[in-house]
Amino acid sequence: MKVLYILNGAFMGGATISFINMIDGLIEYGVKPVVIFPRKGIHDERLIQYFRMKNIPYYQATIAPMSLPKPSGCGEFIKVCISFLLMIIRRIMSYYEIRRIAINENPDIIYTNVGIIREGYKVARNLRIKHILHIREYHL
Repeated sequence: MKVLYILNGAFMGGATISFINMIDGLIEYGVKPVVIFPRKGIHDERLIQYFRMKNIPYYQATIAPMSLPKPSGCGEFIKVCISFLLMIIRRIMSYYEIRRIAINENPDIIYTNVGIIREGYKVARNLRIKHILHIREYHL
């Protein structure tokens, strides 16, 4: 079984460490992972070395989380509006980049490692691939 994993970062934080532990266990059961992580942001060389050591194919793509800051005033509102438009553009780019990778890799499942990234689900639905959304966020 091949699983395409979409990560929200390439740094060694809690979600990434949990992801590595999960992958180590699943590889033993024959799962073939493929990973996409954001092109922008921190790229921890230890994570990339891990992918290379385990012969895990990995890609960098535009990843566009669905989150915006809450505006605190008129000037902030304009900044948030501009951020919103840029987020929409990044989400469109993200969808097509993830879709291209999914078509090339032909996974059985797409697994999105964080709830604020929706393009994995949209690609999976469009290509009729099963999807898992790992929800990590919650609001009180």
